[in-house]
Amino acid sequence: MILQLQQQDEKQRPEPLPEEEIVYKERKQRKRIGNKKEEMNAQAELEEKEMKEKYNKSQLRLREKKKRLEAELKEMKDSEQAKRSSEQQMVEEAKAHLRAVEKQRYAFQENSQQVTRTLNAVTIGVKHLSNMLDHIKQPKSYVPDAPVPPSSEEDVHELLSQAVQKVLLMIEELKGRDLGDHQKKKKRTVARMTRKY
Repeated sequence: MILQLQQQDEKQRPEPLPEEEIVYKERKQRKRIGNKKEEMNAQAELEEKEMKEKYNKSQLRLREKKKRLEAELKEMKDSEQAKRSSEQQMVEEAKAHLRAVEKQRYAFQENSQQVTRTLNAVTIGVKHLSNMLDHIKQPKSYVPDAPVPPSSEEDVHELLSQAVQKVLLMIEELKGRDLGDHQKKKKRTVARMTRKY
């Protein structure tokens, strides 16, 4: 059986090729290998080209994204700065308004104090005038208002009204009189008033 197998092996073995045929096959194989190398190189170049395109596209997208993000950042900074500037301007306007209101309040306070001083002086003058005219009796036609508490505005008004009535009455009396008598009477009144005080 071994022999048979050996014989079969020998039958299946190809006969040695002549040298030209060997060279031809080697060339063919080299050519196939060269073609495969060219294909592989072409494939590698194609892959490299595709990778470069992908890289360039990726780089372009990243640059665009970077520009967009930088623009957004700049816009945010500008809006933040504008907001801060707007807030600062509002604060400055509020401070200016506060200063104007404070100035106005101070002016009103000064005016109010001046009016109060003037009213006090008028009140004192009216009371003094009323005291000086106290010796003159009210006319019968004069009807006093309802009683008012002393040291109130109505009291001062009432005293002034009484003084006016007394002065009018005095003018009526003096129309037909000699002024010499009047001067004497005045001196007596002033003397009597100074004794009271």
